[in-house]
Amino acid sequence: MKHDLNNCCVDLLQLIGHFVFICEDGVIVWINESGVRLLRSPTIDNVLGRPIVDFVTDDFAELFADGLGLMSEEPDGVPLKMLTATAESLDVSLQVSALDAVDGRQRHLVECQDISALIKASQATRSREHRMNAILETIDQAVITIDEFGIIKSVNDTAVEIFGHGRRDMLGNNVNMLMPEPHHSGHDGYLTRYLTGGHPRVIGKTRELVAERADGTVFPIDLAVTETTENDGRRVFVGSIRDITERKAQEERIRFLALNDSLTGLPNRASFNEKVDEAVLRATRNGSGVALLFIDLDKFKPINDTLGHDAGDLVLKTVAERLNQIIRKTDTAARLGGDEFVLILDNVKERQDAAVTARTLLEEIPRPIPVNDTTCSVGASIGISHFPTDGKTVAEVLSAADKAMYKVKESGRNNFSFC
Repeated sequence: MKHDLNNCCVDLLQLIGHFVFICEDGVIVWINESGVRLLRSPTIDNVLGRPIVDFVTDDFAELFADGLGLMSEEPDGVPLKMLTATAESLDVSLQVSALDAVDGRQRHLVECQDISALIKASQATRSREHRMNAILETIDQAVITIDEFGIIKSVNDTAVEIFGHGRRDMLGNNVNMLMPEPHHSGHDGYLTRYLTGGHPRVIGKTRELVAERADGTVFPIDLAVTETTENDGRRVFVGSIRDITERKAQEERIRFLALNDSLTGLPNRASFNEKVDEAVLRATRNGSGVALLFIDLDKFKPINDTLGHDAGDLVLKTVAERLNQIIRKTDTAARLGGDEFVLILDNVKERQDAAVTARTLLEEIPRPIPVNDTTCSVGASIGISHFPTDGKTVAEVLSAADKAMYKVKESGRNNFSFC
């Protein structure tokens, strides 16, 4: 079957890269060469004279039940799958235009654009998005996307868990809802300055900051921000956030143990050395003095031998607590190791002034200490030295206090003595 078209129309329709039909009452009466090729038809005669529905998959055939007229009312086209002569399916967008009727037969111009490549690209994009979303939901970092106005566009499950806000509460709100002051009030300004002037140092680098949970808790985070562009050209910022609360606690614990005794919590020998140096420097500048009290516990070894090391540890912790209760906030109590303690008394002009603290120690340290079903007590041998009276250097003052302490040990213990 052929359909008469003037040469001008034929030439124009043949130039179209899509396949074009002319149908009369749903039957194909003309097709361009592109259509023949795309339908994989060996000849044009295999197409002409056949209902257009023959080239449509069964899932879409019912769309043609009421004719092509209804489709002409869809200005954006109708997506469907067409069948080639070799039984392959093609994703197309079908556009129908009504023509003047001839001898009562309804005529339509049908243009089909092959969108298979677009469909595959779209499916591939969705597949990548699904894979990316699956990855984002399994990583242990919060991932938050914001636009150039600071509005949250997306969050993963980890972000919901870390910050304690519901997903709906976060989406569409300013990201500063996740920030404590002063960052909460200043974030829009930060973003504006970046967008207008650019501060590349904030992009692609991990920074340590603080964030705020829904309950108001402020916690430490590592934040890395990357910038990308959406299809419409708008700039988007993706923040990867890691809650480092546990890491910071571990770091703080390591720092604490480096400078403090793990059992009593008092400054250890290394920390004591720093603090006594600082105290002597202050005294030198201020024209004041520093007193050192070396304390060795009496009768401590029998407690370990008879009641066990747990009891000994309890005694050491109790003594440490009593030392901290006796001294001033400006003073320092340290544990040098074993049952040896030392006090640094700041701003002591005369060494005799330290005797007041020593007498208090001799009253408080021997008080009974409950251990399991019994009690025990220890005494204290205390040696006192004074800077600058007993030495002009830290080493000289330390040696003087140590000698004074051994003098007490040799003279009966549980007492104090100056060097």
